[in-house]
Amino acid sequence: MITSRPKAPILFSVGMVIIVLIGLVSWVLFRLIFNPAEYFIVKLFMTPLLLVLAILIANRSFFSYLQLSLGDNKLTYKYLMGKKYCSPLSGIDYWSEEVVKRRKTEFRQLTIAMRSAKKLQLSNHEHSDYDQIVTFLNRKVRKLKK
Repeated sequence: MITSRPKAPILFSVGMVIIVLIGLVSWVLFRLIFNPAEYFIVKLFMTPLLLVLAILIANRSFFSYLQLSLGDNKLTYKYLMGKKYCSPLSGIDYWSEEVVKRRKTEFRQLTIAMRSAKKLQLSNHEHSDYDQIVTFLNRKVRKLKK
């Protein structure tokens, strides 16, 4: 069974960005409560803006990282903050791999579209065992490659 998880440095950096944004919101709120006269309008608009930004970053990146397992003719995936889904390999509608070459690095993104209208996306920079997942898909469901 091949399991692909988010890499630890990626999770750490996203977590640090969220902590910094929440710290900024707390600092602005603290300054707004104890010194309301100084830049009141700026603080009033900055607080909800920073809070919404922290929530959007958390939602789009931290909570959307998925753990994918392939093996025994099954595909199992689980989001970091969610329940586990399991489907047979026949539940895959198609899969594709995009390769973007920039300077000395290569960014590869794998998209797996399920029949249930769900799309799973993995990249070689953010997930472990990426190459093994692509090899497995080439071996088992090569005809579904788009």
